[in-house]
Amino acid sequence: MFKKIYGLVLFLLFSLTACGQDAEDIPPPSHAEPDHSIYDWKTEDWRYSDEMYTGGTYYLEKYISGLEYQPEQEYDNIFSQYKCLGANIYALSEYSMYNDSSDNNLFYLNCYEDTTGEIWHRRIELPMMEEYRNMVFSVSSFDILNPQEYVLFVNVLEEEKTRAYLAMHFSMEGDFLSAIDLYPAMQASEGCIIESATGQTFFTNVYVDGEEQYFLEADNRVVVLDAAGKPLAELTWDKEDSTAFYAMKTAQGEPVFELHSNAEQERCLVMYDSTASQGRFFTQQLPFTAPKAISNDNVLYYGDSGSLYRWNLYTGDNGICFNYEKLGLGRNNFMTHIAISDTGFPLILDRSREKAIICKLGPEPGEEGDPIRLASLVKDSSFINSSAVMFSQEHMEHPILMQQAEGSLADFRTRALADLIAGNGADIYYVSGEDMRSLYEKGVLADLSGVLGEDLRESLYEGALSCGVIDGRQIGLPLEAYVTSLLVSDELWPEDSWTLEEALTVMEEHPEFEKIMTSRRYMAKINALRLLLLQDLPNSPFLDMDAGTCDFNNPLFIRALEMVDEATGDNSSPSIMKEGEAASFYPNMENFVDFSDEMSLMGEGFHPVGFPTEAGNGSYWNADYFLVVSAQAEHRELIDAYLASLFGWQRQRELSHPVRNDILEKSIVYMDDYPTELPWKYSTGGGQYHGLRTKPDGSPWTEEYKDILDRAVSRPQNTYYIEDIILEEARTYLSGVKTAKQVAEIIQNRVQLYLHEQQ
Repeated sequence: MFKKIYGLVLFLLFSLTACGQDAEDIPPPSHAEPDHSIYDWKTEDWRYSDEMYTGGTYYLEKYISGLEYQPEQEYDNIFSQYKCLGANIYALSEYSMYNDSSDNNLFYLNCYEDTTGEIWHRRIELPMMEEYRNMVFSVSSFDILNPQEYVLFVNVLEEEKTRAYLAMHFSMEGDFLSAIDLYPAMQASEGCIIESATGQTFFTNVYVDGEEQYFLEADNRVVVLDAAGKPLAELTWDKEDSTAFYAMKTAQGEPVFELHSNAEQERCLVMYDSTASQGRFFTQQLPFTAPKAISNDNVLYYGDSGSLYRWNLYTGDNGICFNYEKLGLGRNNFMTHIAISDTGFPLILDRSREKAIICKLGPEPGEEGDPIRLASLVKDSSFINSSAVMFSQEHMEHPILMQQAEGSLADFRTRALADLIAGNGADIYYVSGEDMRSLYEKGVLADLSGVLGEDLRESLYEGALSCGVIDGRQIGLPLEAYVTSLLVSDELWPEDSWTLEEALTVMEEHPEFEKIMTSRRYMAKINALRLLLLQDLPNSPFLDMDAGTCDFNNPLFIRALEMVDEATGDNSSPSIMKEGEAASFYPNMENFVDFSDEMSLMGEGFHPVGFPTEAGNGSYWNADYFLVVSAQAEHRELIDAYLASLFGWQRQRELSHPVRNDILEKSIVYMDDYPTELPWKYSTGGGQYHGLRTKPDGSPWTEEYKDILDRAVSRPQNTYYIEDIILEEARTYLSGVKTAKQVAEIIQNRVQLYLHEQQ
């Protein structure tokens, strides 16, 4: 498995540009072959001028997707490393399963060749080498020797101890050519091998040039080895507290490194001069520690999170030449690598999300159709924003452009909803459940019932999807949802559900109970009333929505009001439940980590019973936000494809509350070598692992959580106005202003009036 060594955090020492420069109307630059008899950046001083670049803005010519091979088998984790050489961009991809300890990971070398515009994928088969028989090969990194040959750097392990660190040479067709062991040289060079606190061995990054010389990052210097792995030289800098790391490769395959003095806040570039057997140093006037590339016409390109800059090393002019957000392509894009096309324009590798995208720049914008507009009326729109950009990268014929609040969210929401109702709004909206229902009643939303397809729906929790169903139609799609329920002891109530009558009877038969429910959170009386009485009003004895009648004068309702007043309090604690002083416990179970915490605290003698209901199941799916589509939206085929893409495995596992039913079990992994007292982990993707508390026997609470997710149903969502009436009036009883009977009578009159008005 790849061993990732994280370098220095990328940061800006100084800006060479004025990002607000507007140069769209200025013709793009010429990329004529330079006269190297006049200037060559390798031998001349780099010129720097305060003159801003005025050569014009570069444009996104097209997105290129599909760099990484997509295997038919679904893998839990895909990790890729990238390299550039000339106009080619390479990716080494590893595909693995979390719970597979067989080391049977899948490796592919992938390449985009700009000259032909083609992408190829070739599987890597590691050779069986007699001297390393029965040892484990762990691929650390790779590099490109030349367009015909690449090198894998492989840690060879025997009984978890490194025996060799091989530079394994392969042809681009995948044939194994040769191997040399770099381990002796790395052992002899301080800073090339890192021992972790757990005893694991990690190696610094290794690179190779076209002459088969190897370059080892060794903290404050670069160690140069010959083709046989013997030391040749060291590239060092006479600056205090310096570090060294890779910056780029020339078109001829020569690696260029950056040396950074933390003490003096200076930096320079250095490359190895084979003829002089020493380093060749370049300017200390460096911009970002970010991806860099130098074109044949002496232009240094470098990027940050959203912009690309150019620095003409001959004339000295410098400035921004491309900006993602300014062109309406989204925020938080990150350029990890830059290559130079044969035309002289940059190729940007954007690795902001789980899929690599190549942005090919040129002098003219690419052809784009009418955009699909997506308006988010939700405060946190980062996931929606990134998904829209990623989808647009593969569908530039109709890119999805985000519309979101730049100032007041409330003002933006008011304008966006008014535009939709007036018939000139966006195509897709991300809205609250309340807004979804209001817009549906106004007849401006499309039916999304067939969008996800049968196969995709089978991989989703039906109870979660049902949160977006109104009148039997799928009006909204919840990206996330969570389950709420109540816990009771097996001894007290062994059944999987209970009615309100049964819950109240349990309290009355156990006078030792001080509270009807408790929780880790603040449990005021009004909260207990909401949980006890209002979770499923349509299936209660108090409301008949179809008939338009109610019965809040019912003695059972009055009895429940009185019980809430008598058996709840403002001080809540799980220990009250464990000690037998409360009938039920309201747990935090929005995700598996929280559920495991709560169940481990309570113990095996407790189970979810749900909220009181007459419907037989009182555990409920809840969704706060929904994707909805305007009834007037065009390009429905693309819109539907975008919506479906949000429910794929890779996208859903990024979320805190996914609605896919195949994520839970696949995301639970046992990692006994991980430095924590909780060996069972829950992975949320991107290398993030959360420790899981377990049962007394050490096993996770997987089946218990899966069972409640499978059984839970969507909470009824058409009684919010009635719930507000009940809560408003109940406060006058709980504060001692009115009696329970008086309050029940007022609720009866107000709700019945509302029902009459609705009919």
